[in-house]
Amino acid sequence: MDRLFVQRPGQYRGTFTELKVIGDKKGGMSSLYLRDNPHLLGKLQETVNVEIKFLHIMRNPFDIVATFFKQNPWNMDQALQFVVGQIEGTAQTKARLNESDIFEMRHEDFIKNPEKHLVEICGFLDIEPHVDYIETCSGIVKRRAHKSRSEIQWPYGSVNYLRTEIMKYDFLEGYRFDEI
Repeated sequence: MDRLFVQRPGQYRGTFTELKVIGDKKGGMSSLYLRDNPHLLGKLQETVNVEIKFLHIMRNPFDIVATFFKQNPWNMDQALQFVVGQIEGTAQTKARLNESDIFEMRHEDFIKNPEKHLVEICGFLDIEPHVDYIETCSGIVKRRAHKSRSEIQWPYGSVNYLRTEIMKYDFLEGYRFDEI
């Protein structure tokens, strides 16, 4: 069974009477779909017929590239292009949304204080931040970011290329190879 669908103590996976939240753990893929098919935003709105809000949880792009490089039969150029495509898709999608419909947070900040940030997310989504829910969710958060960028050999020029791409997007400001 996929670990994403395992019911954890204090959590609920069952029936519902009102749609409140739809989640997608694979946000990078969503950004590619929305980049290539911008009409999907309108289709989503028609389908769910509720206010749509987006959580944009950012992570150090160097770690994302390294993870894709390690987990796929790709060369570094392919991993870089894939992640840069995700970043471009995110930027394009954000440009089509109202700023008030986007909640942005850095993964590194979230893991330092998941309780605080979960309460903020619940507030943004207009759902009650029940104490047991916050405690249960916070209890499974790893408290250190995995820095996969240090686990691979970066080909010459790759770090500089990604650094240049990152600088194009204000939402990635501060992410560097040797920081965060």
